[in-house]
Amino acid sequence: TVGGPVPPLDGEPRGDLEPALGWTRIPDLEELSDATQLVSIDQRAAYLASAGMLEFGYGKPRHLRGENALDAARQSKTPFGLWRVTLPPGDMLALPPALPLPHPHMLADQPVQTWITTVSLDALQTSVADGGIGAELDDLDIAEAWVYPEQGRALDKWAKFLREARKVAVDTGDTAMKRFIGACYKGYIGRMVNPDMWTAKQMQHHHQPLWRAAIIAHCRWRGRRVAMRIARETGRWPLRTVTDSWVYPLPPGIDIADDSDALGKMTLEKRAPLTEDITVMLTDARDTHEINLALKAAFTDEDEGNI
Repeated sequence: TVGGPVPPLDGEPRGDLEPALGWTRIPDLEELSDATQLVSIDQRAAYLASAGMLEFGYGKPRHLRGENALDAARQSKTPFGLWRVTLPPGDMLALPPALPLPHPHMLADQPVQTWITTVSLDALQTSVADGGIGAELDDLDIAEAWVYPEQGRALDKWAKFLREARKVAVDTGDTAMKRFIGACYKGYIGRMVNPDMWTAKQMQHHHQPLWRAAIIAHCRWRGRRVAMRIARETGRWPLRTVTDSWVYPLPPGIDIADDSDALGKMTLEKRAPLTEDITVMLTDARDTHEINLALKAAFTDEDEGNI
């Protein structure tokens, strides 16, 4: 019945608490030697999928410091909240160089103290193969936390309603309705961060920036986990990721999209032939900006993603 504004944070990061991904790299020439196509995959209705499965915190959060914060993180089920951690330098970890660092606040050459959601705290403790860094809690040097007394799948019914409506739209080929439903959940999750959107007393409980941050973090980790699986199975690495989409140069016969129709699974977004002109643009690129220009030229039809 009440909103969940961001608690007063010491050292609050600028911008989003949990930024979406935006990353590009310059490919090795060998990666392009046998590639004939550029394939973009993205998570099917990613934000809707995460909104329906995550447990969100509510109530008045407790502010914990030092050992008390660490003890809270050690619980068998990590409570929903925010955690002030120190992210280790990426260069000190055995991470694949052909992927972005596991958290957008992380730097390659120095540690970073920052606030992360419970979703990211759990994700960083998973193995590198599962998208994390294999961290122990002591490695993350938890200094503070804001922990919520209650948690549950607060958006489950809302997500179920939209999920079922989306399925009908897909099954009947109603593209306009599918896009409308997408605008509903993308717009709502986007507006969670802004208290000015919810000034009426009966609407204030929709101001939930931490819920939005958790959804973004979950989508980001899920995408990285899939990228690690694709690398294990095919030896192929992405050239770019934006939010929940990943672009790969691929030879014939390799399919990296998921077979499942479930939300959150990687689906084929678009495909483009790797022409001689695009190959020259990629091999001659001097920086990531020029890589992005080459990929934009390849995908001339900018389709709407599946967030």
